[in-house]
Amino acid sequence: MPWLEIQRCETERTYLDHQLRALRKLNHGELCQGEIRLSESEGFYDRLRLRFQARPLYRVWDLLYPRDERQINPEALQVAGPLGAACLWLDNGHWLSRNTGCIRGLGSLEETLIVAEWLCDMNVPCRYDVLNGDHARVLLGVTGMQQFVKLTRPLTHVSMRHKLKPPKKDS
Repeated sequence: MPWLEIQRCETERTYLDHQLRALRKLNHGELCQGEIRLSESEGFYDRLRLRFQARPLYRVWDLLYPRDERQINPEALQVAGPLGAACLWLDNGHWLSRNTGCIRGLGSLEETLIVAEWLCDMNVPCRYDVLNGDHARVLLGVTGMQQFVKLTRPLTHVSMRHKLKPPKKDS
């Protein structure tokens, strides 16, 4: 049976608890060998790690790890829908300025293109960009960020909504 592991900073404990409740609900209250513990950390805040098994994870594993390699693919993104877009922002999204943002760390250029097309299909205008020839990211302009926040705000846990707010102007 596959394992799922989620790591969050201890300041995001409320969101980690929310994720655990949602996963228990999807699995009818049963998670095998679940554990939450503090991981070794070099920084001020420890990282919390949640690791568990559950039978429905087989389908998730099949979608995200075909041939036992992690891969972002259109089928998995269609299943994820707007909630998946919200989670993607919480994990990999960053504001670039007061009005624009990007999603980085997605993997290959091909995977970044797949995510960009998926967001465009949800009426979130965006484009991809390549930095230094090997780091790809999805760029969201002013309109793209407005549409993205409008789409994902209702699906974002209240403890993480601060990540949908643009940075304050420099004084």
